[in-house]
Amino acid sequence: MKQSFKVLFFGFSVLMFISCNEQNQSRAEEIASPAQLMQADNDFSKMSEEKGMRKAFTHFMAREGVLLRPDERPMIGADAIQYISEVDDSDYSVLWHPIRADISDDGQLGYTYGIYEVKTKDTTVEGTYINVWKKQNGQWKFVINTGNQGLSPE
Repeated sequence: MKQSFKVLFFGFSVLMFISCNEQNQSRAEEIASPAQLMQADNDFSKMSEEKGMRKAFTHFMAREGVLLRPDERPMIGADAIQYISEVDDSDYSVLWHPIRADISDDGQLGYTYGIYEVKTKDTTVEGTYINVWKKQNGQWKFVINTGNQGLSPE
């Protein structure tokens, strides 16, 4: 009886080890990579180019998202969404190119930065930006967006 209990206990222990190992591997696959965050930022820019800045920003902004703009106090959540909703983006386009992304060890927070372009009929202005991102319901949403205007032409 003791021998079959030992065999049963050993078998159960092996199954538990395998199960935990599979869960850890599954969890590791769920954790995002910087490349996934770069893709999210590229998707954000592509939507801005194709559907307009307003739609892209409202789609990719977290509920508690913060916009930092020159000569403005920080706009948070509903105020940020209202600000974006009132922007008339019909005469220009905004797109950007992320240069780098990094994420936290748990894969829930990250940032991207790069160069943005505002294109009008007659001109293109470039600047730098940073987005701070947070995972919400499996999707990357930005929680802070800000930029610096004006880069010298190359």
